[in-house]
Amino acid sequence: MANLARVRIEWSGGPVIGGGVSTLYMDETGSGWSTDLAAFFDSVKDRFPSGLVWEVPEAGDLIDVASGALSGTWSGETYAAIAATGANGYVQGAGCSIEWLTGGLRNGRRVLGRTFLAPLDNGSWGTSGVVGGAALSALQTALGTYMTANPWGMVYSRPTTSNPVGAAHPITSARIPSDVSWLRSRRT
Repeated sequence: MANLARVRIEWSGGPVIGGGVSTLYMDETGSGWSTDLAAFFDSVKDRFPSGLVWEVPEAGDLIDVASGALSGTWSGETYAAIAATGANGYVQGAGCSIEWLTGGLRNGRRVLGRTFLAPLDNGSWGTSGVVGGAALSALQTALGTYMTANPWGMVYSRPTTSNPVGAAHPITSARIPSDVSWLRSRRT
């Protein structure tokens, strides 16, 4: 595989201090990943506080897997911003995460990816301080639908000084643990 499509979903609005971004990588030979991402966020919008907005891009960069350098651009469909509809308040930065699982190994370790989903609205929490059963079930169902529709997801291992050639690892499955994930900062 020569190139990966880098897809950056922007998070904005009052619940997101300073803005944010979720970066995902897709096999450039695939198609429809923007549609699948928009459908995922639309299906879980009631689990996030109102005022939060996601923007799924209509275009982005292609990344050369081996070098990590920009190698071109990709383009897709145009989507309206997706607004969260949760009405239960929220705790800044408290949410959950998606763990992207692969069969890949790198530097003697299994290659995993993670995407943070924060903040969740207060109605998504269980009484024991973890993501509640109804919310977890809704998020897992949406993730399962996304995974079925989008087999092109990849976890990218960037080149480093100790391993100067990057690698792309196909996502084989994904899960959302019930544990709380805290965001201390967002990078854009």
